[in-house]
Amino acid sequence: MPAAEVQPKKEDGNGVRLEEDFFGFSASFTSVPNYSNFWASVQLVREHQSNIGWNPIQPSAKLSIMLMREIRRYLGRERSNLRLCCALGSQLDLYHGIDGFFYLEPIRNFIVSFDLSENWEKKSTQKAHFLISRGDLLNPHSLSSLAQNIAKRLTLAKKRRGIVLEVRVS
Repeated sequence: MPAAEVQPKKEDGNGVRLEEDFFGFSASFTSVPNYSNFWASVQLVREHQSNIGWNPIQPSAKLSIMLMREIRRYLGRERSNLRLCCALGSQLDLYHGIDGFFYLEPIRNFIVSFDLSENWEKKSTQKAHFLISRGDLLNPHSLSSLAQNIAKRLTLAKKRRGIVLEVRVS
């Protein structure tokens, strides 16, 4: 897909504010990055976390801290291996509809992706594993359910390799 054919995503102000509250900043596409396939885009995002001031192990924004804490609660022994990457403004965001993703070290070829949005019309066309709204993060029951589902997906990678992880269900 040539870059000239891509239109920057159009998100209402609520979506931008959700990105700011989740990551501590948002991204606008002042220039359109060149297309990269999905896994090349994932790798570029991983490599540039420090360049954008993001710490995948210890996020600094309140909403991401809340979600990470809750996912870790369900991961048990694997909690220290959890990583959260920010993809705002990247090829992964623009071309693949993903604002961020989780993975467990050292398994880098299995991610659980998400798109932050208040636009539920995106549900029918979403490319990410999860479409996350502010309500999902602020409602304790929704947050717990979301975290548990993300933890379950993350453990699939190790189960596929014959390593069984325990996911705690409350």
